[in-house]
Amino acid sequence: MPRLRGWAFTAAHVFDGPSKVVVRVEAPGMRREDLRIELNGHVLTVWGEKRAHQPGAVGRWHIARHAYGPLRRDLSLATAVDAYNSKAIYRDGVLRIELPKSEAVRGRAIALHLA
Repeated sequence: MPRLRGWAFTAAHVFDGPSKVVVRVEAPGMRREDLRIELNGHVLTVWGEKRAHQPGAVGRWHIARHAYGPLRRDLSLATAVDAYNSKAIYRDGVLRIELPKSEAVRGRAIALHLA
């Protein structure tokens, strides 16, 4: 069976909320130590590698029906975010990245005074 050069498809969801952007990337079977996240301008990059479990050779057939190998996902963000106050959580095969929007993008209320 040929080894995949990378994941054929990794599901990702981007939610643009009022104060933050939330990105969810599905990466089942990976360990937290195998994932890396980088923000460069408006491009968020998630990469890592899922290692294949190679059981001992028993019997005549071995069938593997899971993706393994390198993973890379580049996501263009439509708004400027604050990389320093961002956080990421990996749980149950899903990587969740919360990126607060920059103050300039969020805007602010301006008090209106009657003259």
